[in-house]
Amino acid sequence: MMRRSLSIVAGAALLTAQATAVAQSADKVFICAFNEVRECKPFGECKRVSPKDANLAPIVMLDLEKKELVSISMGDPDREELIGGIKSTDGAVYLHGQQGKEAWSAVISLKTGSMTANISVEDIGFVVFGNCAPK
Repeated sequence: MMRRSLSIVAGAALLTAQATAVAQSADKVFICAFNEVRECKPFGECKRVSPKDANLAPIVMLDLEKKELVSISMGDPDREELIGGIKSTDGAVYLHGQQGKEAWSAVISLKTGSMTANISVEDIGFVVFGNCAPK
């Protein structure tokens, strides 16, 4: 099964982002990890699944200047892809991208480090919650 584009927001480990460090950071590189993944199907309820079941890497590095996302997983080679678009405000970073038949979007709070992302595939969607911290 192909790794989900949004390996953006990754898996088993939960990074605790410090709000002041994120808000004051001039860094353009963030490390993100999943803490919850929900799988949603048409006409059905969403259910909690593991990042592994959603085929997501446990950790993702976002390089905003290079517009690059790198999926990081033990035992697997790192996978790089381009971020399609980035918009930053004083309070958040908004990202989106597309690869193959998958599209994704994400929002990272610069105040708390919390991240919410969505991955859309033809017949299924994933809602991902996680945390990011400056590298």
